Amino acid sequence: MSNYPISKGNRIWIYQTNRPINELEQDKINPELDAFIAEWATHGTQLSGGYQWINPYILILGVDEKAVMPSGCSIDSSGRFLRELGSKYSIDFFVRMKSVILHNEEWKQVDFNEVSELNDIKVVDTTLTDWNDFLEKGIVAPEESGLVSLFN
Repeated sequence: MSNYPISKGNRIWIYQTNRPINELEQDKINPELDAFIAEWATHGTQLSGGYQWINPYILILGVDEKAVMPSGCSIDSSGRFLRELGSKYSIDFFVRMKSVILHNEEWKQVDFNEVSELNDIKVVDTTLTDWNDFLEKGIVAPEESGLVSLFN
């Protein structure tokens, strides 16, 4: 578990990886995430941020906007950090044309057009931007997801 958990009400950014990141890899990556969150700032002011691995494919970063509002520069810095981290560990954190599904109690990543062909699945709704919303409706039936229009 991270030293910087996401708090209720946080603004979130959902990052989907190109491959499953197992717990051993997460344990290697987490100290670097901890260090980034500890230094994450906007115009010299420390952000109150956190992160959480939701499953082997999904990493969420969060910021308490009530404490300090992130700026475009701070959001860009998180993207740069994840690109550098990805380069180090051969991970692409910016997968956008696939969906992460829960099928038969197993996490998988499938093309959007495959979602409609599967039964009894849940999808990760990567369109959400609030941690409370994610906790309530982040893993839902495909037709309840903000991605539904992409599932042909």
